[in-house]
Amino acid sequence: GRLTPKETRLQMVKTCFLNNNFADAENIIDELIKCNIDNNTFLEEIKALCSKFNHDIFPTNVIYNTKQALININNNGVKLFKEGKIKEAISTLENASKIMPDNQTIILNLAKICVHQLKSAKLTKQKLTKAKDYIDKAIQLEIPLDKISHLQAEITKLNHEFISHR
Repeated sequence: GRLTPKETRLQMVKTCFLNNNFADAENIIDELIKCNIDNNTFLEEIKALCSKFNHDIFPTNVIYNTKQALININNNGVKLFKEGKIKEAISTLENASKIMPDNQTIILNLAKICVHQLKSAKLTKQKLTKAKDYIDKAIQLEIPLDKISHLQAEITKLNHEFISHR
């Protein structure tokens, strides 16, 4: 079978270790962890690979620091949302999604906040598209349907409203 992009990157880490190129290995590991912080199985694969090369501490530290940063960013975005600062909340979480584009927590919160914004502000095609894009991304990231099905239903309803008011 073909390797997935993250499996290919993990093979690159192994090659770097075999060639004593620890700096490149660490850069790739750092990127892999940031993009897959919600995937505990894959994080264990990274740790196991690093362990084979006596490089145990690095991934553990990156995982811890990434999770702390994620918690802080996410909490800040949620706090802004609860304060009614919707645009700032979206901006904060979008900046985080640039660093961690496949992070399920950030994408799910972006989808929720964008759907809320659609229900509480003037409905525009741009806002509708943005919310739909985040829901699609959530589906692509395999976020459980029980967490996104109500958002899909809201978007469908809002889309019908938008079309009927044109």
